[in-house]
Amino acid sequence: MSQKKKQHIVPRTYLKAFIDPVRPGGMPEHIPFEPSVWVIEKSLKSEPKRKAPDNILWKSYFYNLDEDEDASPVIEEFLSRIEGKYPQVLKKISAKKALKEEELVYIALFIDTLFRRTPPSLEHWQSQINKIEELYRQVDQTYNHSQEISEQVWKGSHEAAKKQIINSAGALSSLVLKAGLFFVFNLSELPFLSSDNPVTYQFRHIDDLYRFSIPKDWTHSNIGTNEQAFFCYCALTPTIALISSPFIRLPNEAPYAWAETNDPNFPFSMNILTHCKADSVLISHQPKPYGIHQDFVIQFLESIQNTQPPEGIQFLIYTNKARYHLNVDMYERLALHPLQPEVHFWTKDLKTLHAIAQDDVIEVVHYYKNGVETGGTRHLSLYSVSLHPDEPSVMKANWF
Repeated sequence: MSQKKKQHIVPRTYLKAFIDPVRPGGMPEHIPFEPSVWVIEKSLKSEPKRKAPDNILWKSYFYNLDEDEDASPVIEEFLSRIEGKYPQVLKKISAKKALKEEELVYIALFIDTLFRRTPPSLEHWQSQINKIEELYRQVDQTYNHSQEISEQVWKGSHEAAKKQIINSAGALSSLVLKAGLFFVFNLSELPFLSSDNPVTYQFRHIDDLYRFSIPKDWTHSNIGTNEQAFFCYCALTPTIALISSPFIRLPNEAPYAWAETNDPNFPFSMNILTHCKADSVLISHQPKPYGIHQDFVIQFLESIQNTQPPEGIQFLIYTNKARYHLNVDMYERLALHPLQPEVHFWTKDLKTLHAIAQDDVIEVVHYYKNGVETGGTRHLSLYSVSLHPDEPSVMKANWF
């Protein structure tokens, strides 16, 4: 049996939805032509390359584990089984045919593994596991004066993130299924693009979704700006994308829904999300993924990269009703009692301060200096509110 050396970090069956079927101009008819995707450097400054899905985004033995047999690597075979049904399910989605429960479970699991299998995702989770292992070993060494127990517990830990592709399969998909699958059909002139890291999964506020050009009639009403929930996005084809979030409203609490949009701002926003999350390349069915807007996008992305963090001290305050950004001249945290800390602060932004005072409870305050978070305090209340910027306001906590 042959070795399974060529292992795709983004599956071919997914990439095939982004092929450009048009034969290159000037290519003789007698030369075999294989439809290909356009591979574009993330910077958008290099010449795009046209490549067949079979020849891109793969690494030799990438998913192999130490104990694997070369002919039957466990993770690669697991991924291959999941990939097998994708074309037929995508075909039903494209035709807006009714989806069975098992097909919804399948597409959610496909997105789950598509998210977990890429190198950036694996590197992130492996780094988290390594930190936990380091702490465990320090405790083991301190109390047992050896790491014999650690050697047993953490045997094979260098492959732990890879193993989570199988062991944690279903974690993300269960959240997506609970929130519902929302398929968006893009009728605008700007197509969706993909990348070498195609799934976006972030925690966002409702106003973030509106900035992404998600229409308000797609979301639940009466969601406060203090609320956070996951937002999952993945382009399935240049004209179809999947989004999922507890903020998205599905009619009659159905498990899935279809929607159409003519607004080019929506695919533009989703493409920027995909672009920023890409590891090194974008995938598109056309050489210029942003079309006539390409030069603008290059400038826009450069402006994002060059954005400087805000200077000074800022509080990010979550109340029971809203979220506030408060510029602060200075503050001090007092711990006269370990369960009753106080925060004294001075601010010129009295309008925002008085708005905060109208809410009932301060759930958490995050402290930032020059854009870097320096700490936080939970479960506070405004004890005194300044009427003048030279006088301090006081927040107190009671953790009894």
